[in-house]
Amino acid sequence: MKCLDDMNYMAIPGLQRNGQVRKIGQTTSQIMDIVCNYYDMTADELLRKKRHRVYVRPRQQFFYLCWFFDTEPLLKLSEKLGYNHATMIWGRKVVMNEMSYNRLIKNQINEMVEIIRQT
Repeated sequence: MKCLDDMNYMAIPGLQRNGQVRKIGQTTSQIMDIVCNYYDMTADELLRKKRHRVYVRPRQQFFYLCWFFDTEPLLKLSEKLGYNHATMIWGRKVVMNEMSYNRLIKNQINEMVEIIRQT
């Protein structure tokens, strides 16, 4: 049943997830600016195809926030950003998993979510 709930959240924009309504129309560039400002890096550094932790964590959190707020499908987002859509899905899953046990990651995501909601 959980799998069906996740599919509904992806298929129906604005559907409540964990008691929160998704914000419609949040653009990828706005989310990228917020993540870059939060981690004090440029967009080029964020999207750099390096595997260093200093780049990977913010990039995965960026993928998660794009999935959570942006209404554009991940396939189109991945084409725009120059990544395979499976990479974006994996990054989203990693962040969701880490949020379940890592309080620091969860707090970072929540802070960025609040910043995005204020814009």
